[in-house]
Amino acid sequence: MREHQRFFIFSQSKDSTRRRYTMNATNSNATTVLIANACKNAQYKDLCIQSLQADEASKDSDLRGLVLLAIRLAAANGSDTSVHIKMLLKDTSALDPVIEQCLNDCSNHYLSAIEQLNDSIAALLAGASEDVKIWVEAAISDAESCEDGFKQYSEKQSVISERNSIFRKLCSNVLAINKVLEEGN
Repeated sequence: MREHQRFFIFSQSKDSTRRRYTMNATNSNATTVLIANACKNAQYKDLCIQSLQADEASKDSDLRGLVLLAIRLAAANGSDTSVHIKMLLKDTSALDPVIEQCLNDCSNHYLSAIEQLNDSIAALLAGASEDVKIWVEAAISDAESCEDGFKQYSEKQSVISERNSIFRKLCSNVLAINKVLEEGN
């Protein structure tokens, strides 16, 4: 290959890389601005921004896509919590009977919450953002009912309190982003 041909190929390659980098930087900046706008009214703003930015799917998302992503993140967290509860229930001989009953109730609540988040995805895809709100609020209510089951026994400490809290925060973020979507339409 002649020297000028090599230079031309290298030069084209370098320009192409520079264009891709510029496009990615522009997309990255646009994504950062979109996420900040989506999370602007979230009660748990830092968690909202960090959880969306951490997921690669946010890079190519519009506002509706961010609502969908936030629902999926909350559902994944709910599924993880459900699995954790089942793991705790495997060795019932080590559990206090009251804690065991509370965990069984929580297991049912989380199964219901996950179904409700799946219903909220269907509502979002159908363009029914008010239904998204209803389903996500129902999922939050299930997590609260789980926690309340432990609170009715004042001497019993919830063994999944932190997980309940994170789930509720993620769901709260869904509501905040969905509200921004509603206001934009």
